[in-house]
Amino acid sequence: MQQFRRIRIAILLAAAALLFAQWFATSLLVGRARDAALAAAASTVQRVAHAVEASLNRNFVQVDAMLAGLPAILSPLAAGGELDGPLANRVLRELNNQNFTFRDVLLVSADGLPVAAGLPVSRRRRLPSAVTDSFFSSAPRAGAVLIGGPFRNPASGEWSLYMARRVALPDLGPLLAVAELPVPVLGALLAAGGVGAGLRTTLERDDGTLLASLPHDETLIGTRLSPSAAERLQETGGAPQEARSRYDQSAVISAQRPLLYPALAISTSMSVEAALADWEKERFRALSISVGFALLVGALAAAMILALRQRERVETERNRWRAMLENALDSMTDGFVMWDAEDRLVACNARYKDFYRVSAPFIQPGAHFDDIMREGFLRGQYPQAGEDLETFLQGMRNWHRGNRPPMERLLPDGRWVLVTERATPGGGTVGIRTDITELKHAMQELAEARDAAAAAGEAKSQFLARMSHELRTPLNGILGFAQVLVNDARLASDQREQLRTLHEAARHLLELVNGLLDLSKIAAGRLELRPGPTPLLPLLERSAALLAPEVQRKTQRFSLEIAPGTPEAVLADATRLRQLVLNLLSNAVKFTPPAAR
Repeated sequence: MQQFRRIRIAILLAAAALLFAQWFATSLLVGRARDAALAAAASTVQRVAHAVEASLNRNFVQVDAMLAGLPAILSPLAAGGELDGPLANRVLRELNNQNFTFRDVLLVSADGLPVAAGLPVSRRRRLPSAVTDSFFSSAPRAGAVLIGGPFRNPASGEWSLYMARRVALPDLGPLLAVAELPVPVLGALLAAGGVGAGLRTTLERDDGTLLASLPHDETLIGTRLSPSAAERLQETGGAPQEARSRYDQSAVISAQRPLLYPALAISTSMSVEAALADWEKERFRALSISVGFALLVGALAAAMILALRQRERVETERNRWRAMLENALDSMTDGFVMWDAEDRLVACNARYKDFYRVSAPFIQPGAHFDDIMREGFLRGQYPQAGEDLETFLQGMRNWHRGNRPPMERLLPDGRWVLVTERATPGGGTVGIRTDITELKHAMQELAEARDAAAAAGEAKSQFLARMSHELRTPLNGILGFAQVLVNDARLASDQREQLRTLHEAARHLLELVNGLLDLSKIAAGRLELRPGPTPLLPLLERSAALLAPEVQRKTQRFSLEIAPGTPEAVLADATRLRQLVLNLLSNAVKFTPPAAR
């Protein structure tokens, strides 16, 4: 149905909107979380860069200050153009013991031979020529600090940086004050900002030569990285930026910081993969939750659609049954109506509205019983209602709710209906309206026929009573005259027998006349019999004698034969029995052809 189709479309649109909103919110949150993770990584990189910068500057300045202070410390040990070597070595060893940044402190002459050293092993070895040559040739002026390397220490084999100042002692000429900074020690300084997965910190020259790195990579020490930290620093101004790693071309977030010594710079980087590792976990969790939520929404939408389809099927089936019921009700010849517990109309068929045509506009589902009755009264629907509206309504309410016997109602068009209403178990009411117009007409016709029959019966009774009275007088005269003639001695025997037969016929006729009055009793079902002992042979002989003249007239032959074993008398009403025998014999004579033999 159209309504359910619209609801399904609304459910699908709502689910789609909810999923889109959920997807948009998840994407926004994931995107913001990624930006936050990258921002946190950039902040970490910058913080580490600042921490490493401060650590290296502090330690390099300490070493530089120590180198700058050596002439003041060692000047008292130089006299007459010679340096007290053992005492100078002891002083340098004490300086080694006081500072862990450098491993050894040396005084080196121009030929590369140590004049004094903190470690005994360094006193017997010449510094690499690359160290001395670069230091003596690169120093632009006295007091300038030079940092060389990385070089491998011949004794330990470790990579080291050498920090040197040109100094002068009395009568000893120009010397180099050199501090050896092991790369592993510099690695510890690079860890001042912290360590972590994907985090790399490097110390480089301005040409990109790698001096130290954390984590330490032995194979890369001394190689040139491109672009150098100095070049990136010039491009970015030290702000964290996304770039490509100079080691494996992966995406990193890097920041560069210059040191107090212009030839050096540090670079701190963190791989984007490491920076987003936690974000990836959170994103996977968020996407899992999002997918779960989407599946839940889909399941709910599917369940709602299935439930809606089930309800649609139920509604379709209900409408089908409702339509079938309505068709059945509309096909009824009787009117049908149903009221709920509050006396509001639930349903009625077309026949019901046909009976109440005047009230039909108000007979709508939901209308109250009182309102329909009131409108029908005002418009003349009930000719027998009287003049008082409230009395009519109260009477109809009492009858409607009281399970009263059916009543007959006259309609304005002259039809009669039998009104029947009964209460339902739920408190409502069902009613039937039956057209009894034909029945009323038939009953009226029957009443009229009954009255006519009663009048005719009365007239017949009066006629019979008069006729019996009129016939009784002449018959009594005939009987009396016949009796006189029978007793006359002058008559022959055959004449006397004929007069006796005439007397019997007249007496039977008088009994029949008297019996006419019994017809009314027969019609009323109150005929009374007077049984008594009745001789059969005389009754049969007299009956045959009465029919003898008619038999002779039609030249017929009649004989009376009594079967053996016939009783002489029976218990019967002699008059009724004689009447019965005469009727049978009379019919036999009447329907037998003349001259029959």
